[in-house]
Amino acid sequence: MRLLSKTNKVFAVLDFKTDFIAAAAASWRKKGNFELLDFCMVHSNAIPNGVVKDLDGATESIAEVITKFNRALKCHIKEVYVTAASPSVENISSGATLLLSKYGREINYGDITKCRKTGAIFKLPAGKKVLEERVREYAVDGEGGIHNPLGLTGVKLDIRLDNILINSSVIENLDKCVFGAGLTRSKAFYSGLANAKRVLTAEDMHDGVLFLMAHRGLMQVMLFSENLLKNCKVLPFGAEDMDRIVEDPGTLCLDKVVSLMQDFPDWKNVKKVAVLCEWGVDGVAEKIEKSINIPVVTALCINKPEENLPIERIAYTGCLGVLDILEQEQKGLLGDKNPVDKLITKAIDFFDSYF
Repeated sequence: MRLLSKTNKVFAVLDFKTDFIAAAAASWRKKGNFELLDFCMVHSNAIPNGVVKDLDGATESIAEVITKFNRALKCHIKEVYVTAASPSVENISSGATLLLSKYGREINYGDITKCRKTGAIFKLPAGKKVLEERVREYAVDGEGGIHNPLGLTGVKLDIRLDNILINSSVIENLDKCVFGAGLTRSKAFYSGLANAKRVLTAEDMHDGVLFLMAHRGLMQVMLFSENLLKNCKVLPFGAEDMDRIVEDPGTLCLDKVVSLMQDFPDWKNVKKVAVLCEWGVDGVAEKIEKSINIPVVTALCINKPEENLPIERIAYTGCLGVLDILEQEQKGLLGDKNPVDKLITKAIDFFDSYF
């Protein structure tokens, strides 16, 4: 725990596990880096993985987390970020094209933001809500495979997005609990991606890795290759069910997980399987390893040099992953500060309109 100046605005990240809430309190530094202030865990069966089972119980648990932080840090937290996961999660692609200039010009932050907002507009399936969106790739004048088009010159900018969807009711009920605790939810994240952010290296995601997040009653399966999320599935059973028979006669949950992994279209690109077990759960990696012929490793929390993480850091990988994602976004926003670029862009747009 660190001492706070009165000017620091403290916020909290709540990562909902099967039977407890893992939380981190942090604030922003001027350069867009986050400063970790405190951690806490609160036992709760009312909101497993962000899906509310008991409205009053979930509200009380969230309020308990924030009360602990407020007392320890002598602050008044109002803003929270949350994670969620359920078998209703699915991945849908969308895209858009932005005409920059018929004569071509340099791409700036404003163009990227506008293209991303346009690409995020698509017809949602009934009862679904976008939990998170991730850029799959950009293309400039038809040349794809671009991860950051900033500063490149072109006539048009294309974007392809991966949209992580979840049942609307999951987020709506979660919001009721957050608001009931007197808080404001700034953003919700898919917990699988948040955890992956803190346990997988850039090399893993590029070379091809299947990430398995094993909860007690839920299994999140994600395949990364070429730094992209290629496949994603959440199964309605978890680590405690691996030796149980599921719907199909004679099919073990373990066999169903392995079959799903190998049925992913990009399975051929996977070099290893990384298994992260929810705090207090173990033995999943060993069971998976006996069923496949590629390396299986136990995922570990990546500890940055400046961080002083608690001993039970594996419980906080989701919180830390959310902070890493937010930090990336924050630094991007701070980079969009050049008024000259904006004036040049407006001038070119005016020129295109009349000539």
